[in-house]
Amino acid sequence: MRPWIYEWMRTGSVEKGINFANMNKRTLAGAGGIAVLIAVGVWHFLLGSASFNDHGAVAATIAPESVAASHLTAVDPKPVTLRAKDAPAGSLWVRRSPKDAERRAWRKRLELRYRRLGASQQFIDQMVVGNKVEALKRLKQQALSGNATAIRTYADFTYWNCFAHRTPEQMDSYTEMQMQESRSLPAPDAEWFRDAFAEAVATEKEIAAACHEAVNVDQAFDMMQASAEQGDAENLYLSALTARTQPEQQRMMRAAAIAGSADAQFEIAWLVLGGHQTELLGTGPDALNVGDLLRQSAAQIPQAEGTLAICEFSGCDGIAADSTAAIHTALSAAEHGFFEGLQNIAPHLSPSQLDPTDVEAWNLIHASVNLQCGESWTNVQAMRSTLDALSSPAATDSARKRAEQLWAQYGAALGC
Repeated sequence: MRPWIYEWMRTGSVEKGINFANMNKRTLAGAGGIAVLIAVGVWHFLLGSASFNDHGAVAATIAPESVAASHLTAVDPKPVTLRAKDAPAGSLWVRRSPKDAERRAWRKRLELRYRRLGASQQFIDQMVVGNKVEALKRLKQQALSGNATAIRTYADFTYWNCFAHRTPEQMDSYTEMQMQESRSLPAPDAEWFRDAFAEAVATEKEIAAACHEAVNVDQAFDMMQASAEQGDAENLYLSALTARTQPEQQRMMRAAAIAGSADAQFEIAWLVLGGHQTELLGTGPDALNVGDLLRQSAAQIPQAEGTLAICEFSGCDGIAADSTAAIHTALSAAEHGFFEGLQNIAPHLSPSQLDPTDVEAWNLIHASVNLQCGESWTNVQAMRSTLDALSSPAATDSARKRAEQLWAQYGAALGC
């Protein structure tokens, strides 16, 4: 694998300051290996709002290589200055009010994650505009009654939102730092950023309060564990994240991948590509390989599809280098909401392989999605990168026109 590929695999930051609630009850031993695993999980879950395909699984647009012999289970104007009043809803260049932007971004994150797990639209609606405490209490009761989908959703929401979260003190400290740094932005953008950031923090605190009132973390994890013992792939994955020892964590993660958890499949592939825990692949006839893991998870997780494109370009375990396939897969991943694969292979392609206008058009779409769906207001650096992309000299009239054409085709699914 080429050195720049390795570097990309090893980067991708996890926001610091994660607080693991109830540590006295759920002690995370074997901290070295498990911390790496949890960090990777947090990273790929929090990657903007394009972490997972919207409205359920979306198949990759290239036919995956056959895995019949595998023991993995398959599971089914300056745009930067525009505001909502200047452009129709759904426009590529829209910048909504901070309150509306955060509400839409939060809905998109919920839909991307929990529609895939089978959550009802009622639950998502209530978590966005309704009574969050009542929504979580109702979900908990459904889980306690034995509803498998509710158990899966309740456990997953509990882990990501009620267990692995920042304390109010951590949020306040991070907010203060970002407010100070926001002074470096142009005044109108700084004002919008501060308001959007404040709305996001308010949502996070509201969720934390709802978790405190409605969620019993230990109870949710007990249900998760019982479901995992019955072979539920998604709860096996969560059980791996909360395992007490590294051998236990690795055993459960492998079991989850083999049972069909796209999260576990991508997790293992990502770890191994980054040079961590290669023993997760195993040996002998039951050994896994990165190629199969990425092909399986790519059907549900756009990051996996984008990573598959990078591996196809460079060559990885179980994946032969094929630049044509890599371009096809990278474009498919972009259509599904993950743009980094295309952005990382594009500098190594000739204009005859991929039109630079198309590349810049996707860069503009990426920036617009980040601005619409929350990634741009997670920190000042992200906001500045978005503003730079939207006003870049490379963003020619031709690139903007091409971006609008692509947005007309894919924007309804990509935007917020």
